[in-house]
Amino acid sequence: MKKILFTAIAALVIFQFDAQAQDKEFGIRAGWQMSITINDGEQVGGNLNTFYVGIFRDRSLGGSEFLYFHGGLDYSTGGWYTDDDNYRKIYYLSGPAALKVKLGPAFVQLGAIFSARLGEKYNLLGEDALTDETKTESFDIGAHVGVGVKIAMVSIEARYNIGFLDVNHGDRNASLQVGAGISF
Repeated sequence: MKKILFTAIAALVIFQFDAQAQDKEFGIRAGWQMSITINDGEQVGGNLNTFYVGIFRDRSLGGSEFLYFHGGLDYSTGGWYTDDDNYRKIYYLSGPAALKVKLGPAFVQLGAIFSARLGEKYNLLGEDALTDETKTESFDIGAHVGVGVKIAMVSIEARYNIGFLDVNHGDRNASLQVGAGISF
């Protein structure tokens, strides 16, 4: 319950903007995500290929046409996958917050990402291995960098996320996202 409350409060803060402002943009985004888990500089298991989906809001900083605050709320799956008998899937609700620089149709983002674990599956040798001892931490904090291009109301983007916290006995999250968004 704490996770849902924390995420709801974070979403309200991120999306609390002046309703009359003309220098904002709202949209949805979705795409492919490749997640990996890193422990002591080494990859754990194999890549986990999934999807992500989310909403976002950009707001001009100081009326600038180039500099924006980017906030959002995303659902994604982190972890690793070796085969159907050996994997860890961690379901996250994340709130990215970034500085977004637009240069014509192209843009670059750099910011932080705050993630709350919604659930998890962990299998080893075909057996459920999820216990209180093996459960992933409830929260992760990281950074992301992204690039993209927006033409009319459609954007294509790529974003790399890296977790800073030890979420499970030295494990850290990382992911690459490639997708599209539609702005309203």
